[in-house]
Amino acid sequence: MSGRTAVVLLLLLVFSCATTSHAAGESSLSWRTLSVPGDFMALDPVAPHTPVTLRAQYRFTSQESIDTLEGIWLAGLSVRPDAPPTFLSVVWSEITAGWFPSRGLQLQSDQGLFPNSLPVRQDSGFLAGSEYLNLFNHVPEVGQLLEVQLSYDPRSGAAALNILDATHGKSLHSAEYDLKPYDGVLYPMLGIVTDNPGIKVEHFSAVTHSVPVGVNWSFLIQNLDTQQYEPLYLVRVLHTSELALQLDAGRHTAGVFELVAEQADQTQSVLRIPATVELESTTHTFQAQSLPKGPITLRLQYLDPQGKTWLLGSSTLDVILGTIQVRFDPMEIEDQALRGMLRLTADEGVVEQVRLRVTAHIKEFGQSVGSDVVVVDQPLERISTESLIVPYVVPFDKDSKFYELTFSVDFGAPVSAIESGNRFYVLW
Repeated sequence: MSGRTAVVLLLLLVFSCATTSHAAGESSLSWRTLSVPGDFMALDPVAPHTPVTLRAQYRFTSQESIDTLEGIWLAGLSVRPDAPPTFLSVVWSEITAGWFPSRGLQLQSDQGLFPNSLPVRQDSGFLAGSEYLNLFNHVPEVGQLLEVQLSYDPRSGAAALNILDATHGKSLHSAEYDLKPYDGVLYPMLGIVTDNPGIKVEHFSAVTHSVPVGVNWSFLIQNLDTQQYEPLYLVRVLHTSELALQLDAGRHTAGVFELVAEQADQTQSVLRIPATVELESTTHTFQAQSLPKGPITLRLQYLDPQGKTWLLGSSTLDVILGTIQVRFDPMEIEDQALRGMLRLTADEGVVEQVRLRVTAHIKEFGQSVGSDVVVVDQPLERISTESLIVPYVVPFDKDSKFYELTFSVDFGAPVSAIESGNRFYVLW
């Protein structure tokens, strides 16, 4: 470990200590000065044979702070109050083993917690004296909020972790491990080794129970031909689709898993799954019809028995009424106007009760500024697989000779519109 003097934003950390509220079973913050380089924040010690789950959030405020960072014990446990949390910790550091150094996140331990079945490695520098699992390479962006959730049950050795891009609510990595048990006192702690103060600890807390933060989950969609559920790879789904949440909790626990749909300022509970049994791999179906239409965020969270909510991850989805093909036929000049036909077809099923609005953008060829004219604005009762023809007229009493004409279409509803032939060049 480097002997450089480490500095962090102490004022922010003190503020966090003063303002954190503590639910039942949640530890309080305290400062810890160790005889090794770094700034450390510690929580109340955890009694022997007591499960513990840590949650820490970091924000990187400058590129210099990222470039000069030597390492962080993002969330971890120590066996002594005067030692870094190297018993079990999620670490951000540089890996020097191999052909090229890389920076990223690791799960490390200097107490031999990892079984032989795991692909552990050893390194020098920040990870010297420890075994570690390389999780993934990652260089944070300026302003990014990174969240680490780490759970360990010393009675069984069961461990779980979840690493989130908390700025966007995305899970970057989650996993569960069967490690070796431990029968002593544990000290929750984090530590930062850097010369640059541009790293903020936004939150650090612990609860004295296990949280299934490493749960494996994914979304499925029903194949209409086979009636089987398959992995959902699409961003857009029809509102008539049958969806499912596949959940593999793996361990006996308590509390509730909840799937929530968010759109703007509205939140809707979609599924609530009691976590009172060993779930293993289960599939929980729900209909896209029950979701808000348009772009939404589906968030999976866990509500522990003490009422604390843990975000496990989220995914974006666009629930649409259908896909509409829009084709502009060639136009004709008649009575100082351009007249044409618009052909509309629905690719899948039927789209009903939408309002068609077509805007023509007219500009002289080569110019950057033009004018907009609404050429169609009318309700449509039904669009099906049979072509619906809508006439339109573009007034065109212009002085110049050569124009670029571009059409745009809006249906006033969440549909996927595929436009073709919507650009023309007009010689007047």
